[in-house]
This record gives sequence, structure tokens and C-alpha cells, in this order.
Amino acid sequence: MNAHSPVLWPVMMFFVLLTSVTIMYMLVGVLVEVVGVIATTEKEGMTVAYLASELREKMEALAYNPDLTLTKFEFQQMLLEPEITRIIAGIGVDVVVLVDMLDMLYENLEKNGK
Repeated sequence: MNAHSPVLWPVMMFFVLLTSVTIMYMLVGVLVEVVGVIATTEKEGMTVAYLASELREKMEALAYNPDLTLTKFEFQQMLLEPEITRIIAGIGVDVVVLVDMLDMLYENLEKNGK
């Protein structure tokens, strides 16, 4: 067989087609992954905005100033309010675990100087 054999033409075309389809599927996979990450980020941002607005509204109704830093005791008292607990539990936070971890959270805040 020489270099210009007619048998090699279909083999070459099959290889080029297979390569093109493989690259196309790889690009589609990357695109799907990027869209998934963006959707997750946007959903998380919307959840944070919802939680912040609801908590600010309830804190003002309970005579807390949402602009000031809460002490550990104030935060514990706030978590005893059923409306606050409902809002926090509504986004998937386990309130009991949150109360158990308050010492660690405020310890980290003290270490960071905030």
C-alpha cells in the first residue's frame, strides 16, 4: 500500500469525526459544570439575602439593633425566640447544634479581635 491508498481515507475521516465529537462532548461537559456552579452560587447568595432580611426584620421587632454586634448572651436569648428559630431552621440549620457550638464561634471571634 502506498501513502495515497483509498482505504486510508475513510479511516482518517472516522478519526477526525470521532475527535471532533469527543471534543464537543468535553466542551458541553465543561459548560454544564460551569452553569451548575453559577446556579449554586446564586442560590446561596439568595439564601443569605433572604436570611439576612428576615433576621433583621425580626430583630427590629424584638427590639434588637441589627447594626450592633450581638453578645453571646444576646444571641442565646434571640435563639430562644420561636420566630428566629423557625427562620434559621427553615434554611436547613440545626438550631440545637448551633447553640452547642456558640462557645466555639464566639471564641473564634475573640481570637480574631472582632
